Amino acid sequence: LILIFICREVHEKLNLTWNANNTVSYWQRRTWYFEPELSRGSLSDEITNVNVVAVTIATMADQIHVKYSDLVKKIINMFLKNTEKKLYIKKTVRELLFDGYDDGVLDLMKKLENLIKIPVQDRFGWFYPRNTSDTYDGLVNIHTGVDDLTELGMMGAWNYMNQTPYYTGNCGKVQGSAGDLYPPAIASEDAFSIYATDICSGINVKSTNSESMVHDLSGTLFVADKSVFDNGTQCPDSSCYCPNNICSQPSGIRDLSPCKHGAPAYLSFPHFYQGDPSYSNAVRGLSPNKSQHEFSIVLEKNTGIPLQVNARLQINILLRKIKDLDITDGLTHLVMPALWFHQHTIIPEDMANELRPLTAIPTFAFTVAVSLFVFGVLGLLTGLLCVKKGYLGNGLQETQEPPLLDDTRAEPNSQPQASP
Repeated sequence: LILIFICREVHEKLNLTWNANNTVSYWQRRTWYFEPELSRGSLSDEITNVNVVAVTIATMADQIHVKYSDLVKKIINMFLKNTEKKLYIKKTVRELLFDGYDDGVLDLMKKLENLIKIPVQDRFGWFYPRNTSDTYDGLVNIHTGVDDLTELGMMGAWNYMNQTPYYTGNCGKVQGSAGDLYPPAIASEDAFSIYATDICSGINVKSTNSESMVHDLSGTLFVADKSVFDNGTQCPDSSCYCPNNICSQPSGIRDLSPCKHGAPAYLSFPHFYQGDPSYSNAVRGLSPNKSQHEFSIVLEKNTGIPLQVNARLQINILLRKIKDLDITDGLTHLVMPALWFHQHTIIPEDMANELRPLTAIPTFAFTVAVSLFVFGVLGLLTGLLCVKKGYLGNGLQETQEPPLLDDTRAEPNSQPQASP
C-alpha cells in the first residue's frame, strides 16, 4: 500500500528590508496545512522509517578522531544499545513529519551541545520545527532588478553569505533564483539555477526548447537532467559537492552531510530517477520513471512568470557497517530512501486570465514597431518624391531648379577641362 500525504503550502515573507544596493532582504515563514480529502492515509497512521537519530550518531561517532576515540565509540555503542536498539523505528506520520518525537540520544546530545559545537533539537521530525517557523529558512537577500532587470529575483546572499562553507568553489556559491521571481528574459536562456536553502545549494534546470501550454498561456519547459547529481565523471563541475572534490559514490545522489551537521543524508530524484541503476536495484519496489519523478518548471515566454512547477526530490540515508557499533551489524552499504516529496504549483486560471493581456504586449509592440517602420519608409519615399517634384500651390508642378541627384545639366559627351 502506497500512502500519499498532501499538504497545502503557504509562504509569507516577513520583515522586508529594502536596501540601498537595490536588493531586498526578508525572512520567510512556510506553513503546511494537511489536506485529508486529497490524501491517501491520515497523520495518525504508523509507518516504519529509518532511525535517523541513531544512524546520525553512529556516523558521527565513526568520524571522531581524538586520543580516546575508541573509548568514546564504546560508550556511544553502549548508549545506543540501551536506548535505540533498532535501526528502524515505527512512528506516526504526524510525528515523523511535523510534530517530531522524543529521543533519548537527543536528550544526551542536548546536554553536550556546547561541547560538540552542533545545534541539537529537542525532538526529531523531517519538518520539525520548520512548520510555521519565521527563521528556519534563514535571512534571504535577493536583487530587485531596479538597476539590472536580468537580476530580478536572483539571490544576493543567504544569512549574509554569498559563499557558504558547506561546499567548495561554484558549488558553495549562493546564486540563482530564489524560486519566486524570475527575470522576464530568462525563458529564452539555455539554463538557470534555483537556489534552495534547505539543501544549501542549487538545482540547475535546462531548457528543452519545447513549448508547454498552461491555461492557454505559452511557456518554455525547463527540466533538471542527470547532470544535477553527477559525481564529476560526466560533469566535472559537480565534483565540488564531494569531499576534496573526490566522489566515491556513483552518480545520482548529492551529499548533504556538510549542510546537515554531519548527518549521512543524500539528495536524489525520487526512486533515484536518472541515477546509477545500482541505487534503485538495491531497494525493492522502486521504479524510476520520467512522468512521476522528473523535476520541471514552465516559465511564461515573455514575462518569466512561473506557470507550473513540479519540484520532485528524495531524501536518503546512507546505511553502512561501522566498526564497534552493534546497531550497524549486518549492514553492507545501502543508500536508503527515507521520503520523497513533490511540490506542485500551477498558476490559477483567474490569474492566467489577468496575465494573458500582458503576454501580448511584446507581440503588440513588435507589430507597432513594424508598422512605424513601414510608415517611416513610406514617409521617406514620399519626402524624396516631394523633393523630386516639389509642391506648388494646390497642384504638383515641375520646379525650375534642378532636383537633387539630377545630372541632366551635364553634356552627354563633355570631358572635364584641365586646369591651366
